[in-house]
Amino acid sequence: MTHVASITKIQQRPNIIMVLADDLGYCEVEPYPCRVPQGHNQPPISTPNLVRFAAEGLKFTNSYAGAPVCAPSRCTLMTGKHSGHATVRGNKGFDGSDWPLEPNDITAADVLKSVGYYTAIVGKWGLGDLGTTGWMRKHGFDYFYGISNQAQAHNYYPNSVMENEIQIPLPLNQDASRIKCMSRPSTCNYSH
Repeated sequence: MTHVASITKIQQRPNIIMVLADDLGYCEVEPYPCRVPQGHNQPPISTPNLVRFAAEGLKFTNSYAGAPVCAPSRCTLMTGKHSGHATVRGNKGFDGSDWPLEPNDITAADVLKSVGYYTAIVGKWGLGDLGTTGWMRKHGFDYFYGISNQAQAHNYYPNSVMENEIQIPLPLNQDASRIKCMSRPSTCNYSH
């Protein structure tokens, strides 16, 4: 009698880490060196972890921003839609809040979660505040830590951050400001 043992190799799905930085030029970080224009003296920013990610993973070299400003560009990246078909087309809604994603907008996180990935976003969301249809946890993200509002993320000394639906105060930032911290550093306390 012949016994056949079937050994199957467990295929592990790759980790997916997407790094998005607003207003960062293509040549400004190490994994993407290119010819520096004459008169431009700034070398690429040292980013050893991004260099490692690029060496061990996939590096995109032929792409474009979906829009010239933050929120609509994030929307096109998250939904895969052309900016002409995307829900978010500007940085602000009519009432001054973020223009939120709609309930039927499917994000990359929705797709990844549907095949078993745990999804998280850390940093700026900018596609809908808590209580709106654009809240990231309604669009496939299991975990969030950061600032949900597009405009609030532009403050170097935010008063709070969010962890999922919980607002976490940053009391050291209450009296911090760019002017105070630059002109009187010894009197400036802040946290990030």
